[in-house]
Amino acid sequence: MTPGQRQDLALTLEADERARLREFGIVIPTNSWMNNAQYLAQIGHTLGGAWLVALPVIFLGFAPAWWIAWGVLALATGIKEFWYDARYERDPVQTWQDNLMDFTFYQAGALLVTPVLWLAHHLHRIQ
Repeated sequence: MTPGQRQDLALTLEADERARLREFGIVIPTNSWMNNAQYLAQIGHTLGGAWLVALPVIFLGFAPAWWIAWGVLALATGIKEFWYDARYERDPVQTWQDNLMDFTFYQAGALLVTPVLWLAHHLHRIQ
């Protein structure tokens, strides 16, 4: 079964499930962002990257922990995406572009949380 056929089957099943739920008065919009698995995966990668940087900074302090957390995040997610997923993730098979996108969203999460951590650190020092 090709990925396109798998997606068509999933959409058909979703339509059947929505029809059954409609019988009970439950309506699920077809354009819901929750139906997009890729979107949800990237939200997860972004939040994962943010937490992997935020937790050491929160518990160990800002200056050294931030650089160490970023380095560990880049190394760990690089190994996970470009070595592990490229070799062992099979449903669906990961391409280099898929791995790069996942890696980028991990880094984006770290980038997004950094100004928040910096601000919290400096506000805490002021008090």
